[in-house]
Order: sequence, then C-alpha cells, then structure tokens
Amino acid sequence: MKVLKFEASIWYHAIYAWRSSQKQRGLSFTHHKKSIYFGLFLMLLHVQIIEGAGLHFVLHHVSPLLAWGSTFLHVYMIIWLLGDYNALRHSVFTLDNHSIHFQIGLRKSVRIPFDCIESITAVRTSPETMKQETESFHAEACPRIDPDIGLADTPQFELHLKRPVVSMGMFGRNKTVQKVYVHVDEPQAFIQAIKQKMEEYIR
Repeated sequence: MKVLKFEASIWYHAIYAWRSSQKQRGLSFTHHKKSIYFGLFLMLLHVQIIEGAGLHFVLHHVSPLLAWGSTFLHVYMIIWLLGDYNALRHSVFTLDNHSIHFQIGLRKSVRIPFDCIESITAVRTSPETMKQETESFHAEACPRIDPDIGLADTPQFELHLKRPVVSMGMFGRNKTVQKVYVHVDEPQAFIQAIKQKMEEYIR
C-alpha cells in the first residue's frame, strides 16, 4: 500500500502539480533554489531521453517487444524524475511554535521539537566523519551521491539533538536521527529564525 501511495504521489507531482503551491503555516524556507540538484536533474533527464531514443532504435532491429519495453522503462524514469523534482520544488522547511519540520520532497522528512535541539552551529563535522555517521539526517535537496566530486549539496549548519528522533523515508522507512545537517537557500534568515524560536519556546 505504501509503495502504491508513493507511486501515485510521483505521478501526481509529475503531471498535475506544476502550478500548485503548498500553503504553509508559520515561517518557511526553501532549499532547492541554490542546490546543485537542478543541474543534476537536467543531466539525468537528458540522459534518459537520448539513451531511451537510441536504445529503442537499436533494439527495434532485434525485437520490437524489447524496444518498446526499454522505452517504457525510460519513460517511467522520466516521470519519476519530474515527479521527484516537482515535489522537491514544492516542499519547504517549516517552523511553527513548537518544532521545525524538514521535508525533502517525497523522499524523507523529520520533525524536530525545539526543546530537543541542543545547539545549531555552522558545520564543524568533516566530510570524512559525515560518511561514517549512521544516525544523521541530511536536509538537502541533492542526494548525497558522491560529495568527493561535488555531487552533493554542502551543508551550512548542523543541529545537535538532546535525544534521538525518528525520521520518515520513502515507503515508510524509519530512521533514528541524532544530528541534522542543513542546506537552505537563505542561511542567515534561517538560523536567526531558529534561534528566535528557541528563545521564545524556552520563555
């Protein structure tokens, strides 16, 4: 059921959600506009179109059935890429009176109560240490494909938590989180809003 729900969401965002926008309560911050993911998205889309057309032509001489099967898979991947990017474009980081909600399109999300945040600082953790961490959440638009060659957003902040929280991934997969890395389009406004909300919450 969760797989079907995810597939339906992908198709909806790929076809129908281009002009719609989410109405958020509280403060919200985008995270896709200054991400490198748009360039990666265009590259992957281009590859699927060119490769799909070329492979269809080659396979058609061997088996028309194989050719159309390959084309179907490439079209499906194009739909998936469009849906993923459009969902990402409409998702934001939202601050209400009690917590901050990190939503990364349809991929994953986590809600962090303000009383759970021990500190928020500029990133101090080295990339090598990040690779070894298993209980961290990357609130970034671009998947961390290969940070060593630049195929990942560079986080600006890290949130250290007083206690673990649970994040939700695709198909309902849960993960325990003790640290959050954040890449946001307006970093200064974001950290000021976080600190102000934390102070208000403590009062």
